[in-house]
Amino acid sequence: MRVLIINIWDGGGIPTAMRCVAEGLKGRDVKFDAFCFNGFHPHSRWAEFCADLYDHRECSLTELLVKRHYDVVHMVEAAGPPPYSANLWLERAAFRGGVICMCQNTIYELLPEQFAHVYLACSEASRHFMEKFISKPIRVVPNGVDTTRFYPRPVAAPSRPVLAWVGRTSDLRQKDIFGFLHLAASLLDEPYDFWIVDGGGSREPLRLEEWFGDRVRYEQNLDAGALAVIYNQVAASGGAVVSTSAFEGLPFALLEAAGCGCPVIAPQAPGLEYLEPGKTGLMYERHDGLKALRAAVHALADESLRRRLVEGGFQMIRERYNHQSMAEGYYAAFQDAVALATRAPNPWRDAVKSRFYSAALAGQRALRLLKRRAWRGSASTAN
Repeated sequence: MRVLIINIWDGGGIPTAMRCVAEGLKGRDVKFDAFCFNGFHPHSRWAEFCADLYDHRECSLTELLVKRHYDVVHMVEAAGPPPYSANLWLERAAFRGGVICMCQNTIYELLPEQFAHVYLACSEASRHFMEKFISKPIRVVPNGVDTTRFYPRPVAAPSRPVLAWVGRTSDLRQKDIFGFLHLAASLLDEPYDFWIVDGGGSREPLRLEEWFGDRVRYEQNLDAGALAVIYNQVAASGGAVVSTSAFEGLPFALLEAAGCGCPVIAPQAPGLEYLEPGKTGLMYERHDGLKALRAAVHALADESLRRRLVEGGFQMIRERYNHQSMAEGYYAAFQDAVALATRAPNPWRDAVKSRFYSAALAGQRALRLLKRRAWRGSASTAN
């Protein structure tokens, strides 16, 4: 089975999610390619599991779909930059395979066009959000941590308990790094260190050393192996991974931390309902602000509670939120999407269509090149 993943931008937790699916389906002969409208970073994580990466600036989606055979198109959110919808690209290519639309978050990115064969949500919170404008059935396939990468391992324990924050520091609306910085400032007179793992953005705007000195450690764009070591160090220190998000889909950072035996502290916010207070995580009310967050941090000093959180986290990962369960859910969705595709492939017609569109697109490119050269020539003459 050949699957094309269509994404708008190269970032966030989507590559992590799809890498986990690819890892779990290695024995199922499922091959993945990825298409990104805004292009890929030089060291894109998509390259870890996709055979080919396609950039919209080099190849249009229509051209790709008529030249290459795909059984499934897997769209992330709307997967089409305004004013174009994903449906338009598929119609132009007369795509006959299965279509999946996946929602990994709880923000308005999906379009109200119900053209997909299967709709996927990563959590109940995401499904409730999608139900506002999608009337078709929506199945939940929870995100799952890659247990071959994130697991307890022996590490040297830091000298002080560490409170760690993992996310995109530039995403203030969702991830809200300021909440963690307020917590760090309020605990500077107590024996804690504060680590920030930035999945995007830059260090300079935060100006951490100026305000916190050596009490804050900043890391950026770590790979899975280095991130697993971080989680294990935080666990060994007696600390925790802290979330200050206003909303989530189903965050990989907290799942990965739990897989490494590290307790998590999270707000009562959409997308975090999967945590059971006092069993798989410590929860605090965002409306109660810093006081509630500090109380959760201090509660970790209770060793029996800490052990209960670690054991509950392991059980949660083992029973539901692991990459193999996630992969099986996606594989079933791929199969269902193919079965629901209404138009059967026609090899002769597809071959003719591919040749026609390839010639037409090549002609369009040649015409644009001639126009560009003519414009440059007229501009140089005028000067």
